[in-house]
Amino acid sequence: MSRMLSPLVALAAVLLMPHELMAEEYIVKLRDNPGKYDLERISRRTNNFYKISGVEEGLNLIKVEAYLVDHTDDPVHMLKDYFDAEYVVPNIQLHAFMASDPRRAEQWALDMIHAEQAWVVSLGSQTVVVAVIDTGINNHEDLKANIWANSGETANNGIDDDNNGYIDDVIGWDFHGKDNNPDDETGPQNPGHGTHCSGIIGAVCGNELGICGISPQVSLMPLRFLGKDGSGDLFASIQAIEYAVKNGAHVISASWGATIPESNAQPIIEAIKKAEEKGVIFVAAAANDGKSNDHSSVYPANAQTPHMISVAASNSSDQKPAWSNYGRKVDIAAPGEGILSTIPGGYGKLSGTSMATPLVSGLVALMKSVDLSLTGSQARSILQATGAQVNIETASNRRIDAQKALEAVKNRSLTLVPAALTLKLNDQFSFAAWGGVPPYKFSSLNPEILSCDEAGLATAKAVGDATIEVVDSLGAKAGSVSLKISDGSLPPGNGSECPFDNQFMCMIMCLVDPRLPWCKNESELEIPHDLPLPFPLPIPYNNI
Repeated sequence: MSRMLSPLVALAAVLLMPHELMAEEYIVKLRDNPGKYDLERISRRTNNFYKISGVEEGLNLIKVEAYLVDHTDDPVHMLKDYFDAEYVVPNIQLHAFMASDPRRAEQWALDMIHAEQAWVVSLGSQTVVVAVIDTGINNHEDLKANIWANSGETANNGIDDDNNGYIDDVIGWDFHGKDNNPDDETGPQNPGHGTHCSGIIGAVCGNELGICGISPQVSLMPLRFLGKDGSGDLFASIQAIEYAVKNGAHVISASWGATIPESNAQPIIEAIKKAEEKGVIFVAAAANDGKSNDHSSVYPANAQTPHMISVAASNSSDQKPAWSNYGRKVDIAAPGEGILSTIPGGYGKLSGTSMATPLVSGLVALMKSVDLSLTGSQARSILQATGAQVNIETASNRRIDAQKALEAVKNRSLTLVPAALTLKLNDQFSFAAWGGVPPYKFSSLNPEILSCDEAGLATAKAVGDATIEVVDSLGAKAGSVSLKISDGSLPPGNGSECPFDNQFMCMIMCLVDPRLPWCKNESELEIPHDLPLPFPLPIPYNNI
């Protein structure tokens, strides 16, 4: 056999692979020096494609990317036979033996979502940036190695070096104090909320300090807009979102909001949509009122833009804490009760959907470290499709599982997008797919409720539950997690009682729409005769 003139050049030109197939890497021990083989002539075996992507002549080793179409044979045996090799082994991933973090054992949430098994796939990457828009981030010993740095800015020179409109914004910006110091300022209403959320996302693992974040290798962008009283204004939050987008954030973690009418939330909804156009994934907390977000107008959680993810909380028993919001307008649940994390000066436990949200944000960052191209709708669908089924009402009724989510991304497991959805009668929606091997074919298992053509265009025909299934070119199948068709009326929330403290408001809403679940008890909703009306009564629903 002829020798290779230039092994690295020749090996790169072995074969043009079909890009749709997912490669599996193996190390092949040849019986002779690789230089004695004409590896340029290696092209294909039956339907499987091989590519030599590395060579170590001193040990007679080559690295082979196997693009397998035919999975009926054992790939190790197949490769050993094809190359007449001494042995073939998978090119497994190795990881550093990290020292134990002293309070890791108290992080029950990481165990419940199988974080350590997910870390076998990836520990994250500092090229993935999570903007923590909150009360700021303290320069904590367990966080400072993962704090984002603005490479375009020179510290303390009084110049806007990168021309982004902010002077000396080396580690983010404070939109509350209007300066370049986004430190977490504590007070009676703020125990260090932003620092706590940041530790859940990206506390350093293996440094023999405190705890581990779900994504221990990540860049945390500190953006402060909430003061030490825990509050901040809408305009400042929008400025922070804009900064995150313009300065390279991949994920925004938002553990805050307010119960306001949708009309008042338009500025932040538009900001989220603009962020999504730039590929940024917005993760929002569902709130802690113990109410259904199908009834409560919580923003930004209820924005329901195409690529955002809204989060409810679960506890160590995989139940919903009484205080967590829920409902079909919430996408998924994550542990949020009694969560240990970083706070200025040390560590502490906090509870809330504020804690569940950064766990999802960090997991999305971990997924992005494996596939940076993931969109929000794809990431949300993977989380829902791989999550553990729980008795917590969300669009998916699932709680995140980091191991299964990371494995799905690594293996490009076929996933229906979106995996969970609520449609109104006569609505149309175009489903898509991620992973697998395209082209895809879609179908409905309940065409009388939700019809669907092969291209994925679905039409809601009747009230009920339906299942959409997608099949790829290799025959792999994936189905929806939860698809509901409604008649447009609100689903039951907190029983049939008025969900508002002011029962006068419920009476007004019953005049607008008598189908609301509490309207059957309207005789119990009495308005005092001497109560002046704050605004004219609306036209009754049946006269519109």
